[in-house]
Amino acid sequence: MKQLLGYAAVAAFALLVIGGSASALVLSDDPIEGKVAAFEKGKSLELEVGAEKKKYTVDDKTEIKGEVAVGKAVKVWVKEGAAVKIEVKE
Repeated sequence: MKQLLGYAAVAAFALLVIGGSASALVLSDDPIEGKVAAFEKGKSLELEVGAEKKKYTVDDKTEIKGEVAVGKAVKVWVKEGAAVKIEVKE
C-alpha cells in the first residue's frame, strides 16, 4: 500500500512538471516588441524591430488582443517562427 502511494506521489509530481513545461512552451519568455510592417490575418505578420524586419506565421490558433494594423506598436510572443500571441500596445 505504501509503495502504491509512493508511485501515486511520483506520478502527481511528474504531471505537475510536465504541465508546467507544456505551458512554458506556449509562449516565449520575452515578447518581441516592434511596429507592424505588414499583416495578413490567418497568414503572416511582418514586424519592424529597429532597423530589421522579421516575419512570422499567423494562424487560427494565434491569440490576438486588439486591432492589428500597419504602423501599430505590438508585442509578439513567438514559438518556432510562429506568432502565438499578438498584443497591440495602446
